[in-house]
Amino acid sequence: MLLVVFGAGASYDSAPAYPPGLADGDRPPLANQLFENRPRFADALVSFYECQPLVPRLRQPSEGVTIEHLLEEYQAQTTDYPQRYKQLAATRYYLHFVLWEVGNYWRNTHKGVTNYKTLLDDLERWRQRASEKICLVTFNYDKILESALPVLGIDIRDLAGYISNDNYKIIKIHGSVDWGHEVETTIDLENKNQWEIAHELIDKAAVLKFSNRYHIVDSHPIAFGVYGTDSRRTPLFPAIALPVVKKSAFECPDEHLNVLRESLPRVSEILTIGWRGNEEHFLALLRQELKHPPRMMIVANDEDGANQIGSDLMRVGIGRNFVAAKGGFSSTIRSGEIDVFLRPE
Repeated sequence: MLLVVFGAGASYDSAPAYPPGLADGDRPPLANQLFENRPRFADALVSFYECQPLVPRLRQPSEGVTIEHLLEEYQAQTTDYPQRYKQLAATRYYLHFVLWEVGNYWRNTHKGVTNYKTLLDDLERWRQRASEKICLVTFNYDKILESALPVLGIDIRDLAGYISNDNYKIIKIHGSVDWGHEVETTIDLENKNQWEIAHELIDKAAVLKFSNRYHIVDSHPIAFGVYGTDSRRTPLFPAIALPVVKKSAFECPDEHLNVLRESLPRVSEILTIGWRGNEEHFLALLRQELKHPPRMMIVANDEDGANQIGSDLMRVGIGRNFVAAKGGFSSTIRSGEIDVFLRPE
């Protein structure tokens, strides 16, 4: 089985006609760009004002400090500073809303021509020849991967659609801009619009309890859905995991995680694209479930970056050797390096 892992760099360099440096205002951001002073980002910060006290440091972290480490520090402060619960809930709403908006603008920019589609077409050709199966794991909240899946004949209409195909399993391990997590805590939904409900959820963040049920939602900001035989309104919170280093849980349906755990022991090759390999919770899962050290190919922003990531992964016990792509996602798609990696040894 082939495991393909997508990180923020894959979406950042997803449109070959618009390499980094072109149309950057509409481009999906890297982790360190999530709070940039772009007009759409600034508008979203007005809408979710509760997180504004965190923004100056998140926008320009001190040297050697990452956004992930800062958010982790803020999470740790909730134990003695409850205001952080509201601020971090608003941050999750901000990420959900702004990345939904950016996704719409980016789709209008590239008009559907993405490296994801070419990659999936290449993988399907290889899969048919090799009689293999493929697991696609993405850390990205956006829907660029889903938009490419029709190349494989996969059209996801519900959450079961991510794991129902025999040959491909798609795992969005940190959630998605259009996933809502059911809230079990009683919330007054009467005579309130989605914005009012969203801010009530933010205000009650410290006491929110969640079920194990998720739903795909077609509007934003996510705040409620209508479910059940009685068509009841159910509060929903954006299923978006904060980008921190030491996550203790994934933001993903249990059924999806079970499929991932069942798939990992069969993995013999790993292809990573735009993933820095620093999510400790996922690395621990790989170490636990991989039964045989896989061959790896690493696609980063350049060859030096790929060599660093590959070395880091092997240092923590992932993989037996690796190939470093010579360039980024667009460059690697043009060069055909992935085809060379997937040829039988």
